[in-house]
Amino acid sequence: MNELLNDLKINGILKGIGKPEQLKNCRKSTFSRRIDEEHRLVYDIKDNHIRILSCEGHYHDKNFDEY
Repeated sequence: MNELLNDLKINGILKGIGKPEQLKNCRKSTFSRRIDEEHRLVYDIKDNHIRILSCEGHYHDKNFDEY
């Protein structure tokens, strides 16, 4: 997970490892990166701060608008 976060700082929101993508049906500031086949790192970017929303499971299983 630290590798994904460091890569995010270096390469930006939509480039780098973990197949970064903006989540549909969420805020425009919510993104995910693949940890492995089962788990995704889901995070929100606000005022240049990264807020981790989830790092276990898949984002299809959760509603991130509540965060």
